[in-house]
This record gives sequence, C-alpha cells and structure tokens, in this order.
Amino acid sequence: MAHQVSPEGLRHPDAEKARLAIAAIYEHMARTRGAEGAGPILRLKLASTALLGLAACATGGVDDRWQNRDGRAPSLGESQDCHVQASRLAAARYPDQVVRSSADGTTYRTSNPDRFASEIGWYKSCLQAKGYSRGPVPN
Repeated sequence: MAHQVSPEGLRHPDAEKARLAIAAIYEHMARTRGAEGAGPILRLKLASTALLGLAACATGGVDDRWQNRDGRAPSLGESQDCHVQASRLAAARYPDQVVRSSADGTTYRTSNPDRFASEIGWYKSCLQAKGYSRGPVPN
C-alpha cells in the first residue's frame, strides 16, 4: 500500500527531505509487516509525527520568530512555562482515548488527534499574554 505525502505549499528547503523520509518509513513498514502495512493506530501515530515534522518545515524559518517589542526572544524559562501550561490545558480538554484492542480485554491509550492543534493555540496565547508576538526579526 503506497502512501503519498505532499509538502505542497511548504516554504522550507528541507520539505522534500521530510517527504522522502516519511515515504521511506511507510515503505519500510510495508516490507516488514507484509501487505497489511501498519495497523490503524501505528498509522495514526506516524501521521501525527509526520504532520509535526512537516509543520516544523512549514514555519516561516529564521526570519519569523517570537519576540517582544524590544526584539528580544522569550527566555528558555518563559518558553518552557508556556509549553508546560499549553500541554496541561490541551490534555485536560482533549484527554487520551482508551481503546480496547482485542477480545481478551487488552487496552491501550492513544492521543486525541485534536490535542496537538489545541496545544499550539494555548502556547500561542501564553506567549502573547507575556507580551510576545510572532513576526519578522527587526534589522
């Protein structure tokens, strides 16, 4: 089963490398797992990871970053604080889903697919509340 990942619209020069890496992962899974390829949960996890990687490639790059009015980037502590808050709030709003995988009652947890977008939104809100905005670096 061939999977296509299209980096259309990405501005980062490494977008093609990311697309090729994702395609290689899917090809490896098809070879090692047979015709079935990856199960639906593994495919969801890989797709989430792939989207995260492509989202990183799709950002504006070096000239587009968080900064305050003075042009200072957030400190590691400020960024970490916002990350922890965003992660906690997103997990509270979109908790892990418990899935029963077989008749013997084995269960496992899978992340809610809406959590990632929510976490990004909370992170953005936190940094904006601290006086930062995202934009081009002043010369």
